[in-house]
Amino acid sequence: MKNLFGLRSFIMTMLVLSVAVVGCKKDNTEIDPTPSKSSVEGTWKMTGMKVNPAIDLGTGQTFTDIMDLLKLIPEGEQAVACLKDTKITFQKSGKVTAAASPACQSDEDTGMGVEDNSSWKVQGDKIILTDSDGPSEYDLSVSGSTMKWSQVADEDWDGDGKNTRYTYTLEFRRQ
Repeated sequence: MKNLFGLRSFIMTMLVLSVAVVGCKKDNTEIDPTPSKSSVEGTWKMTGMKVNPAIDLGTGQTFTDIMDLLKLIPEGEQAVACLKDTKITFQKSGKVTAAASPACQSDEDTGMGVEDNSSWKVQGDKIILTDSDGPSEYDLSVSGSTMKWSQVADEDWDGDGKNTRYTYTLEFRRQ
């Protein structure tokens, strides 16, 4: 269970960052090799949370969709509904704001981890979100109205004492 709670923290951080990357109003399908600030500006909703390779909890059950994994924890269905319906806005000024979904039932969920003083910027092919905990950096790609944030982490999901390198990807759709 410890890993599930660590995952929730990671997901909340990724969610805050996920809206910052793809803001183009153009609906082309080309991937921007070096996303610009203007391609991230705007309002976004999360559409997916993927992991590669699949997470094996040591039970024989594997997951490539983290939202399916979240549904296993108490109130997980509600958490997924909250994540998918919360809007995150990346303002031209560099500020980040969130409008919580009605599906978010606790005060903790309403801001998706976005603080009043949170900021964002694009630097090369990275998006950097800064809040009271300091900066967090993610690989960024933008394609039309889709934005993706990725981060690599070594985890021991199956509890065998050996870390596996995972790539976590948050997917967003422009609103």
